[in-house]
Amino acid sequence: MLITPKLGKTLRGAATPFQLYSASVLMSVVGFMPGFSQAWGTIVAILLLLIVLNANLVLGAFAGLAAKLVSLLLMPVTFAVGRFLLDGPTQGLFQALINAPVFALFGMEYERCPNLGFHNRV
Repeated sequence: MLITPKLGKTLRGAATPFQLYSASVLMSVVGFMPGFSQAWGTIVAILLLLIVLNANLVLGAFAGLAAKLVSLLLMPVTFAVGRFLLDGPTQGLFQALINAPVFALFGMEYERCPNLGFHNRV
């Protein structure tokens, strides 16, 4: 008897494929967040969405940890993409989102500097 199907069934439980997929994707997004003090609105909103969707939190935790490690490795790339989005053609959209009453809590005004930590754009 192989242990792999039994282990997979134990980890998956009664979760549907959508719940597994949503847990992986949403916690991967949390893994790429700059930190709770900078983007607490986004993190709380995603965690509430995880609870509402009844997502598999164990799989989500593993996906979040893996995404955090990948985000640390890709920090120069995410900084360049963030700078392009904030200073490039979508500057007006992000300027409106940063100053909006609800989206102001989502931490969109922070850039992730490769060597300096976080930089507040406002």
